[in-house]
Amino acid sequence: MDVDAALQAAGRGDRRAFDRVIDATLPAAWSHALAVCGDPDAAARAAERALVEAWRSAPALESPADARAWVLALAHRFARAERAGGPLPLPDAARGSLARLPVPQREALEACWAGGLTVDQAARRLDTDADTVALRLGGALAALAGTRP
Repeated sequence: MDVDAALQAAGRGDRRAFDRVIDATLPAAWSHALAVCGDPDAAARAAERALVEAWRSAPALESPADARAWVLALAHRFARAERAGGPLPLPDAARGSLARLPVPQREALEACWAGGLTVDQAARRLDTDADTVALRLGGALAALAGTRP
């Protein structure tokens, strides 16, 4: 399955297809974000945010012409925001969905998204290990996937 087809399948809720989108786009998204913002941690945040946005927006895409280019454009936008001054605020629409998450998942997501922390930094702040934060983030994203607009 190519990346465009995988993104379309992800838009229909296929998480395994989205794993293929991640595998196909994350390295390039991180490299591009690094070129834009010049900081590896900021590039990681930008690439992660690009993929979160891709997952959230996939259902609304009728026919992506080039999924890889679209994810790179998202990474570029988030990298510019990182370069301009740090993490982005949580969208208002996300606050209600976040309130329904279990506290550990919400804390991990808020630390990495609103707090702009990497998984390792969030682990230190939350007094846990990076694997636990990553698992909580995955659980939060999976739960939010069911509440996508």
